[in-house]
Amino acid sequence: MKRADLVLLGVIVIAVAVGAVLLQPPVRGTYQVDATGLLSYQHRPTPNATETPASATSSHLVIDSRPSPAFGLLTLPEEGEPPYPVFIVLPGAGVTKEGEQHGLSADLNSLGFATLTLDIRGQGESTSPILDFQSDFEQFSSGQEATHHQQVYDILRAYDFLQADDQFSTISVAGESAGARYGIIAAAIEPGIHGVIGISTGGYTAANLSAKELQYLNSINPLFYAPLVSPRPVVLLHSTNDSIVPYEDAQALFAAAGEPKQFFPFDKPGHGYDPLEKEMLATVLADW
Repeated sequence: MKRADLVLLGVIVIAVAVGAVLLQPPVRGTYQVDATGLLSYQHRPTPNATETPASATSSHLVIDSRPSPAFGLLTLPEEGEPPYPVFIVLPGAGVTKEGEQHGLSADLNSLGFATLTLDIRGQGESTSPILDFQSDFEQFSSGQEATHHQQVYDILRAYDFLQADDQFSTISVAGESAGARYGIIAAAIEPGIHGVIGISTGGYTAANLSAKELQYLNSINPLFYAPLVSPRPVVLLHSTNDSIVPYEDAQALFAAAGEPKQFFPFDKPGHGYDPLEKEMLATVLADW
């Protein structure tokens, strides 16, 4: 075969190979963090899930996620008919989905909402812990998926599961403390989420960061994502005496959010949701 023919054949082979790559469907659940720090998981398929009845109104769920499953407790309101509005509920550190079912989730159920309460990674049934920030940054810098991002993906998989089920209508997110941080991020990057309620939560601030460090911080920082939730509602409830997340941090997060938004301060000491806040919750949800 002549040299010119070999060159032509090589060009044809390369063109065919490139065309084959371009024609392949995108990888589902593709993980990406852009240069600014914006996280995305695109082309997500409906997840496989195992649902086991736990009571007359609740089921235990195991939902496909990455790199390990997400574990949830799905509870329907005792009154009303489907399709139910539903909240993905995200506990704070040290609280399991079962524990949350006696607090925020129970009050949402009593107000007519279904709830899918998730175990935060490393808590409850989840055996995949979230790394500390330095270790997670090192993992991110090496090109691996950050564990804080995997927690956001759990929320997105819960959304995908609910969105495919016609017994649910609007899908919102409510979280406490760290759970609310992840909830705001998920709501910002998934436009189908109706709105987000954050309790006892705030963002992160730091100075003198390298470009890589800033990219990572933005990617896990609700301050970066809060403006992106608009025009869907952001509601924050925060104690002026919060012992874990300073009140000023919540104010800064609220200032970063776009409209519509509401801020409900209260004077109860401590951190996290308290049944005394149910009246505020009812006010928020009256027109939700």
